[in-house]
Amino acid sequence: MFKINNKPVIDKCIISFSHNRYESRSLADKFALEKARREIAQKKKGVSHLILRAEGEEIDRLKFLFPVGGIPIMCYALGNLLMSSLKEIVVVGSTEVKIILEHFLEMADTRGKKVLFVHEDPDNLLLINTLILGRNQLSLASNELVLFQPGDLPFMYGLEGVLRDPDLKRHNLILWLNSRQ
Repeated sequence: MFKINNKPVIDKCIISFSHNRYESRSLADKFALEKARREIAQKKKGVSHLILRAEGEEIDRLKFLFPVGGIPIMCYALGNLLMSSLKEIVVVGSTEVKIILEHFLEMADTRGKKVLFVHEDPDNLLLINTLILGRNQLSLASNELVLFQPGDLPFMYGLEGVLRDPDLKRHNLILWLNSRQ
């Protein structure tokens, strides 16, 4: 019988501020509007408000860079991670993400955590590639789980509940899902 015996806590994280790019602004806008119209027609309670990137734009419309109260959304997500018991955080993102990360850490400090940045691969923006880029920056034991946090969950609460979930020792995957439905 296969027995799982993982470390009882997660102390390393990959946070993704990477997202796909559409070939043009018109295609990105068309996709976003079509999705919202479908959800309205289906009478869904939460209608998508997609913020999508497009190739060749002078200013990257990456959703993680949009300000809330004058502060880029990604800073709220980083703040949650810095306030947690995590020891290592790998940030995957664009050049603009790196600039904001550096300024944020100058102001907020790392709080004793090791924070690394790795550039997204603009030619391969698939989620699995983002995970591989992040994982390659970490030294992991064979029984060690890693928190993967999408950058668009900036206000996630109860992070310690994930990092110290009793099921970590017996399961290789714990999913905390964010749902609008």
